[in-house]
Amino acid sequence: MKFFLWILTIICIYYLLVLLLFLLRRIIMCLKLKNECNKNGLSITSAHPLWFLGCKKGNSCDLFIDTNEKVYSIKLFPVNNRRSILFFDGHRNFFIRKSLGLIANTGARAVLHKDSLHRKIPNYNFKKNYCEKWYLKDLIPVLLIHPCRHDVMYQTTDPQKYRPIYPGESINGMMIMQLDDLLHKIGEKDYDHTQIDKS
Repeated sequence: MKFFLWILTIICIYYLLVLLLFLLRRIIMCLKLKNECNKNGLSITSAHPLWFLGCKKGNSCDLFIDTNEKVYSIKLFPVNNRRSILFFDGHRNFFIRKSLGLIANTGARAVLHKDSLHRKIPNYNFKKNYCEKWYLKDLIPVLLIHPCRHDVMYQTTDPQKYRPIYPGESINGMMIMQLDDLLHKIGEKDYDHTQIDKS
C-alpha cells in the first residue's frame, strides 16, 4: 500500500511541477507583452479575466493588442512537451508529434515518433468582446503558439511531406506566431501584414 502511495505522490508532484512551469512561462509571456506594448505606446486588452491561461479549447480569443491601424486578436495555443512538434494542415486539423530517443546496448541511437490523434482546430471567434472603436481598424487574427518547445510545421497536399511554418504566415485564416514573432511584429511601425493564405 505504501508503495502505491509513493507512486501516487510522485505523479502528483510531477504534474504540479508541470503546472507551475506552465504558469511561470505564461507570467513571463505577460510581462514581455506588456513591456513591449508600453514601450511602443500600444494598449493590451484581455478578452476574459483568465486570458493568460488560454488553451486550445474554447471558441473565443484571449486578448487584443491595439495599434494605430490594426488590432491583433490573439488566441493562445500551448504545446508543453519540449520534444513535441506541432503540425497543421489546410483543413483546420492539427496533431502533435512526440519524439523519444533510445540508446541500444551497442550504443546505437534511435528516435521513435508518436503522433497524437488528428483534431480539428476550433472555429475561434476573434471578435469576442471586440470594442466598437476597433471596427475602423484592420483585424489580425493570431494563433499564438505558447509555450512552444519545438518546431511548427505545415502539411502540404502530399500527406507525407511537411514544411516549416514561417513567422506570421497565414494558415486557415490565422497568423501563426510564437512569442518572439509577435513581439517583433508589434514593435515594427510600418509593417505590411498582408499575407497569402496557404490553406
